[in-house]
Amino acid sequence: MKFIILLFALSLLGGCRSYTSLTAEMRTLINQEHSGQELALKRSMYYGKFYDDSRYLLLSEWPFENTSHLSGMKGNPITPGEQVGIIPIGTKVRIVRLEFPDEENFKRRMLFTPRYHPWAILELLTEDPFFPTAGKKLVIVLPMEIKSKEQVDEALSYHLGNFEEIRAYLVALDPEIKVALTHKEAVKGMSYQEVLTTLGKPLAVDDLVKEGITTRTMTYGHQIITLVDGLVTDIVPNKEPRMHNATL
Repeated sequence: MKFIILLFALSLLGGCRSYTSLTAEMRTLINQEHSGQELALKRSMYYGKFYDDSRYLLLSEWPFENTSHLSGMKGNPITPGEQVGIIPIGTKVRIVRLEFPDEENFKRRMLFTPRYHPWAILELLTEDPFFPTAGKKLVIVLPMEIKSKEQVDEALSYHLGNFEEIRAYLVALDPEIKVALTHKEAVKGMSYQEVLTTLGKPLAVDDLVKEGITTRTMTYGHQIITLVDGLVTDIVPNKEPRMHNATL
């Protein structure tokens, strides 16, 4: 996060510049491949205010109160703003474009946004009244240090996938697990992969093997999940809430 503060200071001193190592030709190629693709969310996502940019709504795999892409001058994390709700796993979206922090895009971006990151800009392909997005586009913030087309593809495929494959996955699930995935909840009996699907990447994963039994602890900013031999046995709030550093 200190890196972001340093970059901001340099931009004030030296004017605008490009903050992507991808060439203009590669950025064009990436957009030609991905823009217009119709896909679906691989996990339910929180959505809401996108920092100071009122044009868009942010999608995040973690609760907004535990998510930060920015830090203040004293190193304090800055959260995106008000969380509105959850858009369920399997919801259809279209990729409008991939926006990289080149000179022109950087100049257009609001100061208190993840200006140094690539953005995947999406639109919902649903008229469901439970998603009051007011016609705004959605943004998934991609890792800042993307340096290749392969890394862009990997970042997109983490969040988005084929609708039919995701629907088939959901149909095959136990109904209780399916409901939990929809509402971004962990429940007892979930597998490790199902926890990843519902809650996203944890802050830490710790394994303890004792007398042939493996106990795995998954720590998130808002809760701690315990699995014994691959299945969830305990879910407790994190008594020391932590921030998911989404700057990388």
